[in-house]
Amino acid sequence: MGETWIKPKANFMKCNIDVSFCTIDNLVGFGIIIRDHNGHFVKAQTIQIAPILHGQEGKAKALLHSINWIIELGLVNVIFEMDDVIVVDAFNNPNVDDMSEFGSTIYDCRKLVDEYLPNSTVVFIMKKANKAASVLACVALDMVCPQVYDHVPLCIASIVFKEM
Repeated sequence: MGETWIKPKANFMKCNIDVSFCTIDNLVGFGIIIRDHNGHFVKAQTIQIAPILHGQEGKAKALLHSINWIIELGLVNVIFEMDDVIVVDAFNNPNVDDMSEFGSTIYDCRKLVDEYLPNSTVVFIMKKANKAASVLACVALDMVCPQVYDHVPLCIASIVFKEM
C-alpha cells in the first residue's frame, strides 16, 4: 500500500471517500471524488450530515452514499478507496453477521455492489493516498447544502493535478 494515489487500470474509475467529524457542531462531512483511468477528474461531492455518526458507522454511511451516487450516475467498474481498514474489511468479509447499525449499513453496501456493480471493489488505501477526498470531507463541514462538482474544486486542484 503506497502513500500516493495510483490511477486505476483501463476501463475502471476510482471513487475515493473520506469522512471528517466535528463533535463541537455534531456534524459529519463526506468527501467523495471520482477519477477515470487517466487520473482525470470526473465528479466530486461534499455532504454534511447531522447528528454525528461516530467512527466506522459514519464511514460506512459515506461508503453507502458513494455507492448509491455511482449507481445514480450510471457508472460501472469502480474501485472504491477508503483509508479505514475496519470498514473495508467488513465489506470484504461477507461471513461476518453484524446486527448493529454499522453491520446493517455494510450489508446494504454489499447488496448494492453485488446487484449493480459486480465488477467493482472496495479497497483500503493509506491516508496519504486519499488526500483529495480528505480535503473535501473537511470542506463539507463548512457547507450548508450538499454540493456536486462537475469541475475540479479549487480546494483540491493542486492535489488532483499533481496525482495525474
